[in-house]
Amino acid sequence: MKLLPKLSEIRKLRLKLGLTQTKLSRLSGVSQSLIAKLERGYVVPNYDTFNKLYTTLKDLEFKDELKAKNLMTKKVISVKPNNKGVNVVNLFKENNISQCPVIDEGRLIGSITEESLINNLDKINDSSVNELMNEPFPIVNPETRSSIISSLLKEYKAVIVSDKGRITGIISKADLLRSLS
Repeated sequence: MKLLPKLSEIRKLRLKLGLTQTKLSRLSGVSQSLIAKLERGYVVPNYDTFNKLYTTLKDLEFKDELKAKNLMTKKVISVKPNNKGVNVVNLFKENNISQCPVIDEGRLIGSITEESLINNLDKINDSSVNELMNEPFPIVNPETRSSIISSLLKEYKAVIVSDKGRITGIISKADLLRSLS
């Protein structure tokens, strides 16, 4: 269950962003007098009003943050589940990559990484990707913020970017680090 932030967060965020109540009113569509009353604790807003204010402030807070569409590599190198493990090794070397998605008929069904290949060195020549692959990388939309992608990359080797069901890019840890320069 996701808890809503406290009402006091509205004022804190507004001040952090350097907004006046009037400017917040114009951006959110909530009257300035209601914002003033809310900040003083004279009224408790309904959910819709609070959501308008909070969403407006959060959107402003993260407006300059890079998005997935700015970080992704558009050329997604992938393999099919019936490819041989040894061919994946060559693909990784040729393209200087360390992981890629496994795609079957346009659907993301898994991932293969250097780690999964190394863990199966004894059977790489005889095994197909289907036998060596891991769970699929997480999928995000092109507007996903870099802070969310960063969190995902702490757990996964890469993140897939998908727009309207079509894979449009991949983001690795190297892509994220490149954005810092």
